[in-house]
Amino acid sequence: MITKRALTLTAVLGIATASLVAGAGVLHAGDPDDDALVRGVVDLHVRGIVESDEALLRQAWDVEAADIKRIGPDEAGAESVSAKPITDAFALWTAKRTAGTTARITEVDVLAGRIATVELELTWNGSRYVDLLTLLKVGDRWRIVAKVYVERDASPRRAAGGYGG
Repeated sequence: MITKRALTLTAVLGIATASLVAGAGVLHAGDPDDDALVRGVVDLHVRGIVESDEALLRQAWDVEAADIKRIGPDEAGAESVSAKPITDAFALWTAKRTAGTTARITEVDVLAGRIATVELELTWNGSRYVDLLTLLKVGDRWRIVAKVYVERDASPRRAAGGYGG
């Protein structure tokens, strides 16, 4: 069995720091090397947000194929799903650095050596999110192809259309 670790990233005064923390749980499938590579891609994603660095984000994402989906209230307050191109999220994430960004990987599943899902708890821009990232391995490179997220404790009054962390 492969023990799962949680990756915690914290922005302190605009500087990203990383530490691996032992966590409960077991990976359901996958090679330890793939697990480490997938975590590395997610680290690039989070560092790109923390450092407002589009180049890091582009290393993590398959920009041509990726999108981001939000589950939450629309302008009228009704529960809905909205989708945007990932480049729209890049623009928001890199507009300015946001202090207090934290991220923790809570689960990684690598399936058939080519597909991975990562559950990420993220605090960004004053809000807490749960992200589900899907990664594909093409050749020997893992890249994020999709993100679906929900805001924890989201108020129906909160403006719709954000991109989460």
